[in-house]
Amino acid sequence: MSSLSVRRWVHVFSFVSLSSIFLYLYGRYAYSLDRSQFFSGWVLLTAIVFLAAYNVRKKLPFIPLGSSATWLQTHLNVGWLTFLIFAIHLDLRFPTGAFESVLAALYLTVAVSGVFGLCISRIFPRRLSQRGRDSLSGGEEDRRRHGEEVIFERIPVYRRQLREWAEVLVLESAKESASPTIAAFYRDRLHCFFAFPRNFVMHVIGSGRPLHLLMAEFTVVRRYLSDADRATLDKLEQVVRAKNDLDYSYSLQFVLKSWLFVHVPLTYGLLVFAVFHGVLVYAFAGGSR
Repeated sequence: MSSLSVRRWVHVFSFVSLSSIFLYLYGRYAYSLDRSQFFSGWVLLTAIVFLAAYNVRKKLPFIPLGSSATWLQTHLNVGWLTFLIFAIHLDLRFPTGAFESVLAALYLTVAVSGVFGLCISRIFPRRLSQRGRDSLSGGEEDRRRHGEEVIFERIPVYRRQLREWAEVLVLESAKESASPTIAAFYRDRLHCFFAFPRNFVMHVIGSGRPLHLLMAEFTVVRRYLSDADRATLDKLEQVVRAKNDLDYSYSLQFVLKSWLFVHVPLTYGLLVFAVFHGVLVYAFAGGSR
């Protein structure tokens, strides 16, 4: 059995153990509905506090609080456990009160965004790496532009370089040929393509349809060109493919970097709402619990 398989089984065992401990302790309080709900509520609040602490841990790497990998895996296990606690705490029914409904919706949003982040952190890096290997056709500069080594903050620079390269090809074609076809094609179809990131959603879902449609337009234009102009159009096509790969990298990296700006603030918001919910519960219960 590989080390990866062993780690996965360890993670599964950890999650099952945590779930079993919670269910056992919850069963000890099951004879009293009020008491069991207080218990599950406190456990859920404690779990949310722990989950929020992971972001603090990442900002303090110099403090010896355990490895980041251990924190991450514990964060995932506790995060999955909260689904069970949440369902039991609500007795498998969505609340009817306004405040409780907002709190439940906030939890579900945080939980779903966490699952989404887990999925893309597993899938998108592999897609970027595979795209880099598939599209790599040149040297180190192409590797940076096409593959997994593209630095997100440098993408606007690469985009500008590709646009300038395309414009040079178009200008040279206009000087050397009497045909305005390539210049008109660039003006009407490619100018906006090179100016901004394009086809964001299609890149995220992994669809190559926009590029295929654009390549079909290249095929149509190529029919009306001389041999010299066709050579220029072939070079322009290579630049377009490089720009498409750059947009692909931008789209996936943008999602990877942006989802935390939703997940983390909502987690802190959930924590505030949960604490306020606990205060209200104890206030209306007369502090007897």
